[in-house]
Amino acid sequence: MSSSEGQAGSFVLLGKVVKAHGIRGEVKIYSFTETAGNLNRYKKFYISADDGDTHTAYTVKKVRAQGGTTIATLEECINRNQAEMLVGHGVWVDSDDLPELDDGEFYLHSLQGKEAVTVDGQNLGKIVSFITGSGQDLLSIQGDGKEYLVPFVSDFIVENKDDKIVFSLPPGLLDING
Repeated sequence: MSSSEGQAGSFVLLGKVVKAHGIRGEVKIYSFTETAGNLNRYKKFYISADDGDTHTAYTVKKVRAQGGTTIATLEECINRNQAEMLVGHGVWVDSDDLPELDDGEFYLHSLQGKEAVTVDGQNLGKIVSFITGSGQDLLSIQGDGKEYLVPFVSDFIVENKDDKIVFSLPPGLLDING
């Protein structure tokens, strides 16, 4: 194991350790990726107890999907006690290890910090986070003391610029959660 200090934006949160699995140090990970099996493409996980500022590197030996979760065997985690110490920690990857995207595609985390505006020019604020779960992913947009939870639906995104996202939202969506 080695600790590495991450710079803001250099690591991406892909999941969370939810429990130890078995007696040989495997961990069960709830994946924030589109499918739990996507975690099998990484050779290293960086596990962090906090918001990702300090990571401990783990070499991935084996990953297998189990339902909506992933079971990972980590070279440096050899028994259940070590695995239990990781429960609740975030599972991060180096952003340089993310797969290349096709034209028009983007990673959800790349939206954080961008201004959110509607097609009619209403400034909603900044995208501060996203909420993933078993249902629809949501973008949390905060500005002027308000928070808007906007479903992450590609049809709502008109334009994705370097510094802002332009949305075309259905009538009434902002009224119900502003």
